[in-house]
Amino acid sequence: AQSPHDMEVAVNERHAAHLLTVSRNLATALHDVKRQQWELCVIPLREALQELGRITGKTVAPDILDTIFSRFCIGK
Repeated sequence: AQSPHDMEVAVNERHAAHLLTVSRNLATALHDVKRQQWELCVIPLREALQELGRITGKTVAPDILDTIFSRFCIGK
């Protein structure tokens, strides 16, 4: 069986640019999480979601992340 990392997918140039930005933002968020900088990881996560929304044509309401992160004691 082929692993997901070995699979090739054809994407157009615009989508590739958005996916590259998503990847960079997720890497930044992961770095922040590893350093337990919870407040900082929200920004790149939000930007990654916006980029994905640009690909799918769907927007993510800002309240979604606020709802998710309100369940954690971030910054307290």
